[in-house]
Order: sequence, then structure tokens, then C-alpha cells
Amino acid sequence: MSISNPDSITDPDLEVVDCGDAKAEFKVAEKKDGTSEGCDRTKYSEYSETGGSDDFTLCLEELSAQ
Repeated sequence: MSISNPDSITDPDLEVVDCGDAKAEFKVAEKKDGTSEGCDRTKYSEYSETGGSDDFTLCLEELSAQ
């Protein structure tokens, strides 16, 4: 699964919160520099940030899966 805002390709509309916050849905399990190396999609959802000087991919684990 990829994390995004279906209404916008340029604004993901994501909010960073503490893992203990009631609004938390995912936690960052891994951060990969660049976007060529993806996450293990059998274990994680994925969010990629591109277009800036520091492209990266976040491998996100659902908090309910813990």
C-alpha cells in the first residue's frame, strides 16, 4: 500500500504525530535515502518524497499490526 492523498498528487496531507497519539496510524520502520530502493511491500506501506535535494522513501508499519 502506498500512503497518499487521492485528491492531490502534490500535497500528501500527512501529519507527523507521536506514536502514542490517538491519531497515529503508522510508524516509520525504515528510512531509505533516494527512491530507487523500495520497501518490502509484504511488510510495509510506503511513502516517497521526491523533487527536492534529499529524496527519500519511508517504510511504514501499521500501528495496529504490532
